[in-house]
Amino acid sequence: MRAVKLFSFCALALCAVPLTAQTRQAAGLSTPRSGLPTLQAQDSPLMEEALASRFLFFALTPEQAAGTPESLGFRIDLNGQPFVEETLDLRQVPDAQSAAFEILATRPDLRDRLYELGRKGSNRLTVQVVVDGAVVREFASFGELLRYNRGIKRSLRPAAAPSEVRDLTGTMTPAASPDPLAPLFQKGLHPEQWCWEQCSADYDACPCDYGDCSRCDAQWQGCLSSCPTVCYEPKSITSTNKTDIIGITYGYSECLESLWENDFQSGEWYQSTTYQFKHYTLRRTESCNGTVTYQETNVSYSSRTCQSRVGGSCSYPIFRASNAC
Repeated sequence: MRAVKLFSFCALALCAVPLTAQTRQAAGLSTPRSGLPTLQAQDSPLMEEALASRFLFFALTPEQAAGTPESLGFRIDLNGQPFVEETLDLRQVPDAQSAAFEILATRPDLRDRLYELGRKGSNRLTVQVVVDGAVVREFASFGELLRYNRGIKRSLRPAAAPSEVRDLTGTMTPAASPDPLAPLFQKGLHPEQWCWEQCSADYDACPCDYGDCSRCDAQWQGCLSSCPTVCYEPKSITSTNKTDIIGITYGYSECLESLWENDFQSGEWYQSTTYQFKHYTLRRTESCNGTVTYQETNVSYSSRTCQSRVGGSCSYPIFRASNAC
């Protein structure tokens, strides 16, 4: 007697994904030696938009965050109809009054959908910002939200908060089958239950030849391969750890001794540069009908300040460029 058990599985692929070569080339970045991009002499603040334009943030002002706010919400309407609502729980976020919060941080599919809709001039996207149930700001268009982000990303202090997202269109998240064994009439991952049971019953009734069951095994495998297939929701789930640059802030410039020099007579000009990073796990879910959705989990933010070469020689530096990008 052979016990056979059907199961569905998740494929986990946990790996860090760096910036692509195309992204680096478009933004003026060379390949880093220590995991950080190396700035070149021709770099400019425009690089920030090349790297971080797809992320959307909102930073509370002191007036909007008066007291201790418990929730921050975003209501997004499309052509006057509710589209997406998001609520962030600020109760466990330290210094929420001075932080910036990412809009749809866990739902890149919905964020990308906003960009697609915003590019069409016939669509009107409006965004209301709600603090503890009260509207504190409204963006009359998606372009207004983008212009606002262009300004705040130069002095960004992002923070992560638990998020609840409601897709009010109902088109982004496919409904799971109420019965995981119900046939979906599509190519799936497993033989249908009734066919598997019949093949297993035939196998149990098959007599082995003096202890040699190879004939029965081959018969059983052939029976299963001829069965119609059924898909179990979700069809597949993969997770990938990722880190993205979401902002770059340029600070002061100073004359520093190069790493390969040691005379402190001649140096080069360096500029203080702060990188803001977003760390998250990207979860990809494929349904049996072919629909693919993305969700970001384990979201956190960090920053690093280093000194980037901006070109040009200088005389008598005082300090060494020990924290070069």
